[in-house]
Formats: sequence, C-alpha cells, structure tokens
Amino acid sequence: MQLYEISNQYQEAFNQLQEMELDEQTISDSLSLIQDDFDSKAINVAGFIKNLEVDIKAMKEAEEAIYARRKAVEDKIYNIKEYLKSNMERCGSTYIHHPQFDIKLKKCPPSIEVLNEEIIPKEYLRKIISAVPDKNRIKEAFAGGIQVLGCLFRNDKTRLEIK
Repeated sequence: MQLYEISNQYQEAFNQLQEMELDEQTISDSLSLIQDDFDSKAINVAGFIKNLEVDIKAMKEAEEAIYARRKAVEDKIYNIKEYLKSNMERCGSTYIHHPQFDIKLKKCPPSIEVLNEEIIPKEYLRKIISAVPDKNRIKEAFAGGIQVLGCLFRNDKTRLEIK
C-alpha cells in the first residue's frame, strides 16, 4: 500500500471513529495498527531520501574533483601559452606557420586601466543600482511588532527533517 493510501485510510478511520463518539483511548487503540503501517512506510520513504542525499553528496564531490582537474589543466595551458609568448617576444618572432596550425603574436584591442576611480569625472561613471529586500531586517521588524508595507509574516510552513 502506498503512503498516501495509508494516510487516507487513517484519516477515514479517524473520521468514522469520531462520528461514533468513542472515548479517546478507544480511538487511539483502533488507529494504532494503521499508524504502525504508516510509520513503517514513512521510515522506508525516509530511507530512500537518505540514499538520494548520499548520491547527491557523491555527485557534488565528483563535480568538485572534475572542476579541480579542469582548472589545473586550464592553468597549465595558460602558463604554457605565456611561456611560448614570452619566448617568441624575446626572439622577435611574431608568426610561425605549421600545416596543422599557425602561431601568431597579435596586438590586443585597446583597453582602459583605472588607476583611481575617485577622480574620474561623473559623466564617465556608470551607476549600478541593485536594491533587494533584507529579509532578516524585515523579520526582526515583524518580531518587534512593526508591520512592513509590502510584506507578510508567515509562520505556517513546515519542512521535513531526517537525521
């Protein structure tokens, strides 16, 4: 039986027993078998979740290892290119032809190096505006009894924790 089916069965039995106007102990005893089935199924579902979490952790570790290896190879390529460029410049060589590829030293397009941002005239500055709600401050305001316009304090959500 699926978890949701057990849950439905429990709710139906609870409602029927309530209508019979039985005492709390009788209702509790009657529902305990269904509760045991539910608990057993819930434990199986939680175990499945834990297995998936282990898989995710292994995937993240593999991703990090692959990223580290890729970064190391990229750094190696950069260093070897700098080595080749430096030696071509020292020798005055700007072009080497090979049937599989050509090696060229090319001038980079002009660029700007900013030495001191504070003295640059305002017409050459770009304004970047990014205001986002500070949810921590808003939560503190609500906790202090202050209503924040455009916000709603919610305390009705639940989350599942499996330890």
